[in-house]
Amino acid sequence: MFHHGADTKFWTDGDFTGAVDNDVIDTHRSKVVKCTGPAGDACLMNARLLHGSTPILSRQSRSLCISTYHAEKAQEEADNG
Repeated sequence: MFHHGADTKFWTDGDFTGAVDNDVIDTHRSKVVKCTGPAGDACLMNARLLHGSTPILSRQSRSLCISTYHAEKAQEEADNG
């Protein structure tokens, strides 16, 4: 699983893009699992899980709500490597 691997950078030439390099995408493309549902459904995942979505092709907006939480012990482990 991607979220157990090394950190992936989301910056290109000093600009935040929110995107990973194409070589990262190509490496993990065979492991894609679609998460779909009707309007109003939610997808809960590890924040470090490699994820993406298709482009919005309609004039309707796509809502997004990001909430994060972690145990204090998890942060201590991350800080200590």
